[in-house]
Amino acid sequence: MTKIIFTKLETDSFRLSQFYLARSRRIIPALVFLCVVLLIGLWWVLPPSEMIRFARQLASSVTFVSNILYWRESGYFDVTSHEKWLLHTWSLSVEWQFYILYPVALLLAKKYSPLLIYGGYYWGLHLPLLRCRRFFRYVGLMPVSSYCQPAHGKCWLAV
Repeated sequence: MTKIIFTKLETDSFRLSQFYLARSRRIIPALVFLCVVLLIGLWWVLPPSEMIRFARQLASSVTFVSNILYWRESGYFDVTSHEKWLLHTWSLSVEWQFYILYPVALLLAKKYSPLLIYGGYYWGLHLPLLRCRRFFRYVGLMPVSSYCQPAHGKCWLAV
């Protein structure tokens, strides 16, 4: 996703509305289908008190804030979690929240600091690699002295 956004930002062809529409076309139809099927099926099965709880979960799922609802109610592996019909939508909510915030942050960064965007793109690709190497050194899988060897280049000095 980052590559798509950066490519379009570089050519000034990125449109936030098109980005949101593309994400909506991918996510919303399946979510709506799931919610409608569950609503119809559970209408006949659940008692009214449980249906009210399900309606709250349904509303939080279609507004992409179910992760917040479930976080406030209890833990993911809590005993009552098996009673939450839409518990799996917490990750969809997190994804959608990321889709809302991330492109806006990139657009603002491009507008106010174009070099930050391209520097962020560089470090977004290379920092995980550097952190991985740091982890291996930490756990003893790679000797600490190995970062000075010429084969590894000068990038290890930045870690």
